[in-house]
Amino acid sequence: MEILEREEDILEAERIRKESLIRLINLKYFTFNGIIYEQIFGLPMGPPLSPLLANVYMDMLEKEFEKSPLQPRVLMRYLDYYFAFWSNGKENLSEFFNFIQQLDKRIKFTMEVEEDERLPFLDIEVMRSKGTLMKRL
Repeated sequence: MEILEREEDILEAERIRKESLIRLINLKYFTFNGIIYEQIFGLPMGPPLSPLLANVYMDMLEKEFEKSPLQPRVLMRYLDYYFAFWSNGKENLSEFFNFIQQLDKRIKFTMEVEEDERLPFLDIEVMRSKGTLMKRL
């Protein structure tokens, strides 16, 4: 029972007030070559809170994707990179792409479309053959 009480104390000590969290989020300074800069837009790279907040934002953005009448068959994300299987026709792919481009004017998505059953994604090449996906480094 004593262990449980200690665990509750630890959890209580780790709670952070909303005001403190907002102050942490607004600390957008970083150092480069010994000079301190303020991040104007987005999250600075390096602080431990940045990946968490970026992930929260991307989750919210994905919920907005769901408002499009046409959806990818599969949508996968690694950090802020998306990989999608689209089966609604090329003209509708452009429509979906334009839809997501309008969600946040400050974010610019790029799109690569499969050519000759091959598609580069991050540092690999994804190949499609007879209903099977393969990768090449």
